[in-house]
Amino acid sequence: MWESKAKGLFTKKLISASDISGKDFLISRYDSSFHTNVQTAYDNGIPCMLFYENNPELLVLNGLNEDNWPDDKNEDLQNIINAVMVGGVNGVPRAVQGVMIDCSKTITSDGKTLTSNWLTQTGKNLMNKVWKYLKIPVYLYMNMSPVHTYKNNLNDIETLYSFISGAQGVSTVDWATINNNGYPIDTERPVLPYDDGQPWMFWFYHVDSNVNIDILHYFDKATLYSSLNYTPSSNSGNSGNSGNSGDTGDTGVYSSEILTELQKQTTLLQQMLTIMQSNS
Repeated sequence: MWESKAKGLFTKKLISASDISGKDFLISRYDSSFHTNVQTAYDNGIPCMLFYENNPELLVLNGLNEDNWPDDKNEDLQNIINAVMVGGVNGVPRAVQGVMIDCSKTITSDGKTLTSNWLTQTGKNLMNKVWKYLKIPVYLYMNMSPVHTYKNNLNDIETLYSFISGAQGVSTVDWATINNNGYPIDTERPVLPYDDGQPWMFWFYHVDSNVNIDILHYFDKATLYSSLNYTPSSNSGNSGNSGNSGDTGDTGVYSSEILTELQKQTTLLQQMLTIMQSNS
């Protein structure tokens, strides 16, 4: 029954074309390999999404008040914008079709427990701001850590539940037994941080031989591509200014629409230059 779902790959490292052979999409974590992985996904004709881990600690000194979280001072938000756009929020978009925000962090770096309000408010704020600036799908990822952390406090659980249910589906990890084709066996179901009948969005279900993670989307490939506003095409070569792939702020690939427009502008400038030279 799972073979009809869109199947993708999640990675925390640099991948090759063979890693995504037969896959319908790629989700790549925010790190120095992200932009090169965007290029690889583009060259192989599949959409790519950014996976970013929300860090509520970054806003602790500002207090639990969104008025004290200016966008230009929000490190998480700026990192995401610079990963997806060449030159910042008003720059050129890379070939990135969506963003997945991991809102699973409940313990600070010094071992303190974040409140459920901190987790949910910072997560919701970040997801809303990413949509505001980038206008591409934003998905919630959450493992079972928050449920285990807050399970003994009804108010915390209700706060968590309200956040998750407002996200229209949650993506999570739950290892499954797979069949010979690499899909979960029919009796498997993902265990989620809630159970209210909502569909899950992405299921991280199996670690492959290269320590990447196989993923299923709740719907089929056509439905996923429609939600990502992605049109499959045969791409090859350099789809943009790849530059230094280790710089997560100034390099990456352009979408095909932007490249077409840039090529038109370049041709126009060349024509203008020719006319100016002939008149000089």
